[in-house]
Amino acid sequence: MKNILLIIPIIFLFLSCRTHKETIYQPTPVQVFFGNYGGFTNQRTEYVLNNDGNIFKIEKDGVNYIKTLKKKNVKEITKMLDNNSFEKLEYNTPGNFSYFIKVISPKYSNEVTWSESAPNESIKEIYKTLMKTVK
Repeated sequence: MKNILLIIPIIFLFLSCRTHKETIYQPTPVQVFFGNYGGFTNQRTEYVLNNDGNIFKIEKDGVNYIKTLKKKNVKEITKMLDNNSFEKLEYNTPGNFSYFIKVISPKYSNEVTWSESAPNESIKEIYKTLMKTVK
C-alpha cells in the first residue's frame, strides 16, 4: 500500500513535466520567407511565416518552431504586402549584406532582394515588421 501511495505522486509529477507543445513545420498555401545573408561570414538567416501564423527558423540542420502569431498580425502583414503590390514588384539587387522577402502563394510567387537601398520605404517597413515577429 505504501508503494502505491509513493508511485502515484511520481506518475503525476512525471506527466506534468511536459513544458511545451511541439509544433512541426508543415507548408501552408501561403508562405512568407524573409531574412538576410552576406557579410564577412556570408551567413544566412531565414524565417518562414505560414498563413496559419506559425513562424519557423530555417537552419542547416532543419526547421525550428519560433512562435505563433495572432491572426490579426498575420492579416496585417498580408495587407501590407497587398497594399504594396508585392506580386508585381521587381527588385533583385543583392550586395555585400542583403535582405530578402519572398512570398509563395497559389496566386503568385515573387522575391525581392536588396542591400543598402530598398525598392521603396514600404518594403523596409514590411521587413522590419516581419523581423519584429521573431523577437
